Amino acid sequence: MAFLRLWHTRLVRAVYVLCAAIACGGPERPAGPKVDPGAIQAPGLRLPDTVTPLGYELDLDLDPDSEIFKGKVTIDIRLERASDHVWLHVDQLTITKANWTGGTLTPLDVRGEQMRAFGFGRVLPAGPTKLSFEFSGRTNGDQEGLFRQREGAWYLFSQGESVFTRRITPCFDEPRWKTPWRVSVTTPRKHAVIANMAERETTVLDNGKKHVAFEPTPPMPSYLLALAVGPFELVDAGTVGRNKVPVRVVVRAGEGKRAGVVAARLPAVVNAIESYLDDALPLTKLDIVGVPQFFGAMENPGLVTFHEPIILGNPKRDAFANYFTYIAAHEMVHQWFGNSITPAWWDHLWLSEAFASWLGDRVVRELDAYDDTALRFALARREAIAADGERDAKPLWRHVTTTVDADEGFDAIAYAKGQLVLATFESFVGVDAFRDRVRAYNRAERGRVVTSEDLVKSLAVPALEKYAATTGTPVVELALQCTGKPVLHAKARGTEVPICISYGSGKTSARSCALVGTGGDLPLGDACPTWVRGNPDGGYYHVAWTTNGARGPAPKLAELEPAARVIVGDDLAAAVQRGELVATDAITELRGLIDAHDAYSQLGAIGLARELDLYVDDGTRPVWTAWLAARFADRLAVDKRPPKAADAELAQLLVRLIPAEQFASNVTKRAHDLLDKIIPAAEGELAPQLVALASVHGGDKLFDRIVARAAVLKDDDVRDNWIESLGELGVAQVPKAVALVIKSDLDPETTWLAVARFFERPATRVAAWRAVKAELSALRRRLGAEEWHDAMASFAHMCDRGSRDEIATNLRDDKDLTTTLQAIDRCIDRTAKLGNLGAALAASK
Repeated sequence: MAFLRLWHTRLVRAVYVLCAAIACGGPERPAGPKVDPGAIQAPGLRLPDTVTPLGYELDLDLDPDSEIFKGKVTIDIRLERASDHVWLHVDQLTITKANWTGGTLTPLDVRGEQMRAFGFGRVLPAGPTKLSFEFSGRTNGDQEGLFRQREGAWYLFSQGESVFTRRITPCFDEPRWKTPWRVSVTTPRKHAVIANMAERETTVLDNGKKHVAFEPTPPMPSYLLALAVGPFELVDAGTVGRNKVPVRVVVRAGEGKRAGVVAARLPAVVNAIESYLDDALPLTKLDIVGVPQFFGAMENPGLVTFHEPIILGNPKRDAFANYFTYIAAHEMVHQWFGNSITPAWWDHLWLSEAFASWLGDRVVRELDAYDDTALRFALARREAIAADGERDAKPLWRHVTTTVDADEGFDAIAYAKGQLVLATFESFVGVDAFRDRVRAYNRAERGRVVTSEDLVKSLAVPALEKYAATTGTPVVELALQCTGKPVLHAKARGTEVPICISYGSGKTSARSCALVGTGGDLPLGDACPTWVRGNPDGGYYHVAWTTNGARGPAPKLAELEPAARVIVGDDLAAAVQRGELVATDAITELRGLIDAHDAYSQLGAIGLARELDLYVDDGTRPVWTAWLAARFADRLAVDKRPPKAADAELAQLLVRLIPAEQFASNVTKRAHDLLDKIIPAAEGELAPQLVALASVHGGDKLFDRIVARAAVLKDDDVRDNWIESLGELGVAQVPKAVALVIKSDLDPETTWLAVARFFERPATRVAAWRAVKAELSALRRRLGAEEWHDAMASFAHMCDRGSRDEIATNLRDDKDLTTTLQAIDRCIDRTAKLGNLGAALAASK
């Protein structure tokens, strides 16, 4: 059959070509064979390569006061080969009319993943044609597609990334197609309308509405289509960049006076990026749009959306203005990396997010807008390494196979790991050389779609390809040899790693970089150095010393830069996780970090202590927590937020490690009183540390109050946060959390978050399993397939033989059992390799 269809297609094409050559006249050709829907196969996740979109003309009828919207779209396309049908993306839209240049488009009774097929009624030859659709849809409240929010009046916004423009209009919703858009909007006259481009023409209509047409966009992927409609206040914020791009701030009526941070900070952000890239901001206008409830910010060209609190406030308050600078730098970098240079598919998302994070953070440092640069770097590195160690961690360069995968790619791997990998190669190549290569990449790929291979080729660092395609933090073994001419033996596990070292004696120091694979030596001069640092820049790898003890011949903690002290603890934690550091040595190193008494060393200690905490059994736990409380006694008595960022971060992390009962009573009482005032009217998220401290005085009553307030919260994300915070309470509340999943009217996907948090906390995981085991049948009936998969992932946090055997017995038929047991077995094995932690603690008194 395939041969017959191919033969017929070739015949039709041949007839068409012959007719065109002799300028056939006469009556219109009869329609070709009718489309047989049964012969059309859904293409899967990706649209077929049979069609290329060339341009959109989109006309929307939008009224923020109405849930319903309507639209018309005409799409110029080119058939790449003869076809009797066309596929395109349509999701949650009702198509009321569909045509092509030669007649009616017929909806076919075959569907792909958020896509529809339409038949031409005959086989069309390769070449250009037009599609047109009339449609309607509904706005929603989930910040996907077109969504509305009410703050006094109704406001309407759009969010197309990653796969939501198909909810706004039928389209070819994949980033590989960069296509110009001509957009117009009909709306009540009282509303302002903002789009990617400047307004071209406004026509006042007789029905109390107006029709606003915008300038055509440059070619751009569909996910960057952006709109905002409502009774906005428009604030002139001057110009930015070499080309004097005009800037407006678009906020709710009456909020314009609080939007001064944009004019105060944005010009310096854009100047710094333009200077680094030696390239002008690729925009003709820029609107900064405030959204009352939003996940953060979105880089749509010409219309960048921000969560309102990021842009509304006092620009003279450093914490507020610096945070705007941090977010704005990321979104402005995207105007080059993401918008101009666009990943060809969501597999390569890191090319956009990693660059925005890496260069954005460079700009923030240059503008001195971090409260503590060293701290933020060290914590970003810790976050990336933690995410990379999860059992379901994905590589930077991942394989996206579903629309869910596409949207879930915006994670700590793409952002935090991505920027650190780029920074690692920047250190290896050299700052100036790396900048020159980035500039060349920007010039060569401007306006194009790219893949990871394109970046590797442009930066001329082949090792980056494997770095991007694998999970886990690389490990580099180092050994100092001073017999004869001094050398540093280096060996990477698993992949080639670009490492840099520094070494010295007295006041002299030197630096060396090398690409390390299965083995190699780095020369260290003529005399044996008194110290060697195996990763002075905090590159994306762990150092494992095979000589000179756990930290090797490193300088004393006090001689290290602040970030390096944090990284010491993280490298030691990784050694524990690999089973290469026994309890006695681990406790010795932990005590040394804590007893240094500076916040950065103690933050390093937190990294090591949290890893050790995973392997503490319930019998040893009272001794362990008492030992930690004694070492951190001065920190546990502070009842106000410390003024320095590192001290404040340490205070937050200690609450997640040490039981609230070990804190001073005035600290826990103050937390409870504060939470008591917050709960009745709060609309925002709860700080988990606050709930943890308040738990000493709260108990069941606090649990019930949080649940009651969560049930009436409008924002789904905020509600999830409140329910998850229940998992910060004590062991006595674990059965209540399980009962909440079974009996509550709330979504079980949400209520499970509280139970999951109890499993994540080593101090409460055994109690969590006991409570779950008692209600297994009811939980299985209550939880759907996806929620039960999450439950099995929670059980993987167990680390004792008894619970492991009970899980194996009670869930022996579960499809996720093997994965769960493997995770538990790894934890049990690491516990054995660590050795007797209780004895090590006793010896360390």
